[in-house]
Amino acid sequence: AESDAIVHMVPPNPTTQSYLSKFFLTIENAGITLDKLIVSGDAGKKLAEVVKRDIWGKALGVFRNQDYVHTDIHPGNICIQKSVEGKDMRATIVDLESAVKVDKIVNDSPIKDRDDIGIDKDATASFHMDEAAVLAILSCLHDDGSFRDWVDKRKKYFEMMWKGDLDATVSEFVRSTVESR
Repeated sequence: AESDAIVHMVPPNPTTQSYLSKFFLTIENAGITLDKLIVSGDAGKKLAEVVKRDIWGKALGVFRNQDYVHTDIHPGNICIQKSVEGKDMRATIVDLESAVKVDKIVNDSPIKDRDDIGIDKDATASFHMDEAAVLAILSCLHDDGSFRDWVDKRKKYFEMMWKGDLDATVSEFVRSTVESR
């Protein structure tokens, strides 16, 4: 049977970190990952709304209803796809092999930037892991479209959510996202 997925090579985004290979594989029907897009201003705000609708509003709920935590949500694991007409966009979480049941030890789950965000191998999976990651992505997209401080924001949001406290430094967009749940 033929697959409707088309795998092709695309050159790396020059503003992202160095990678071992010269090219990335992308699956056309999943879209392109957020970390390969260069956005700012209104385009970043529009992408933030798409991620808020599809990832925060839908995908995290599916994980939660099944008692799973993705554990490795980051800009490279969220794909954006435009409709054939190029008008509507859709966000999708990929790399599902890192998902674990809530309250299970995340030991071998491949979590990007694990050390930088302070998640030990013996930590237990928490919905806050996914929520903090998505909030950090939303904040980066909405504020300036850059992911340069994504790791710091993810760590900060995880700590604040764990304490049940979104402090005054959180943007109104992020705060309204949490309050809308």
